[in-house]
Amino acid sequence: MDSQDKKMPLFHYLKSREVAGMPAISSALIREKSAINPGVMRDDEIWPLINFICTIDDAVAVATLLRRYAERKHISAFNQVAQQLEEAPFINEQILYGESVKVVSLISAVTDGPHVMLVNAYAAALLVQPVINKVHLIFTGEWEWSQWSKVNQDKTVVRLRDGFIKQASHFSVIRPLISELDARLSITLAPRSEDLSHLLGDVVIRFEGPAIFKTTHLYSKAIHQVRPVVTATFSSRITSGKNSDATLVRGQVSSGCQFRYVPPAAISMTPIPAMLRERDEYIVATVYSQERIRIGLEKMSNKDWDAITRLFQSVPTAKWLLVGANDIQAARKTIPKHIEEKFHARIQILGHSSLDEVYSKAFAFLSFPGMFGGGGAAAIAIAYGVPVLVNSDPRSDISNAIDNSLHVAGFLDSCTKLREWVADPSSWLQFVAKQQNHFADRMDLVSKGQELLRILTVVLNKRQITEL
Repeated sequence: MDSQDKKMPLFHYLKSREVAGMPAISSALIREKSAINPGVMRDDEIWPLINFICTIDDAVAVATLLRRYAERKHISAFNQVAQQLEEAPFINEQILYGESVKVVSLISAVTDGPHVMLVNAYAAALLVQPVINKVHLIFTGEWEWSQWSKVNQDKTVVRLRDGFIKQASHFSVIRPLISELDARLSITLAPRSEDLSHLLGDVVIRFEGPAIFKTTHLYSKAIHQVRPVVTATFSSRITSGKNSDATLVRGQVSSGCQFRYVPPAAISMTPIPAMLRERDEYIVATVYSQERIRIGLEKMSNKDWDAITRLFQSVPTAKWLLVGANDIQAARKTIPKHIEEKFHARIQILGHSSLDEVYSKAFAFLSFPGMFGGGGAAAIAIAYGVPVLVNSDPRSDISNAIDNSLHVAGFLDSCTKLREWVADPSSWLQFVAKQQNHFADRMDLVSKGQELLRILTVVLNKRQITEL
């Protein structure tokens, strides 16, 4: 490839190579992008491709390129591709659904990470209900072209099934049902339109996240036309879903189309006696993914940093461990110079890390006020006997996962509480015990499944009345 080729917009380069027409172009898009113009996509690359989308394969290929190479300023391009995914039709050979909820389909765009753990928790809660005959797990992979490759699909499905079994095994009530999984649980990756109608249950649960590529768009309009749809959320920030009859919210209900539902947590609690140990140092952990460590540090006020300073001064062995940063250097640069110079060794920032290792040493979990996400990380902390400090915030996943009586007033109050716990370990232990007791309700899989089933039944009945 000569230098002139490398300057050519992607779409025109592919045409010059006689890769004509979709979906032939879609198979070449991912392969050729890095060779032609690695880095951020330009407008003259993006829009010709979007305007030429004809098939699902084309849309998924372009969606993947946007997720990998486009910038946030191209949100209109993301929205355009999402709309094309939403409006994709499918062959519906089975329009009718049952009069009661016996088969449920859960649809997620995400195929890995903590989001899949949440989807699995919903599935496990339904499977322990005797009236549920089948649960279909459908992972669209609509923002990742590799998931649509037949070479990868079988391996991914095996990984997803193994992951479900490992997670579900935390619940004693579901272990006897593992042998029945092949008959009662199906897992499908990258569904084609001709396959989808056979995978739709009496009610469909689709998952929506705060980022556009964490949300399920594929076939969503067509599905809503033929099935009752409930939107489940990956974040407390989401309070309504597109193409759905109802939304499950983790905070307070504010409309008739909302139902409050905090999903089950598949974790095993550390017994209280195991928490009592001598500490050489007091590690305060803060765990968020992606850019949220940087954003949280960036938003800290002078009073917040003064509170951290008082903590370090009164507890010489205290350390602050911030975990999950996608750019450690960028996060580090947000720390005020005088704090960095004085406490550099006591403020550690890590990227993706094992939470087992982090929580086995942590003394407490310190959350950032107003920050979304982190609910899964906080749940695991509580299971390890690590108390979580969070203020009341209806848009916070961590706040909504913890009983209001155990919230603190804010960041300053959190730092004060940490000093009190070091001075009086019995108060620390009492707080841990209360938090675990309140959290135990989320580990009751049968109860959480019954609660979810009641909601799905209400939605189904309302839809039936509407269609009479």
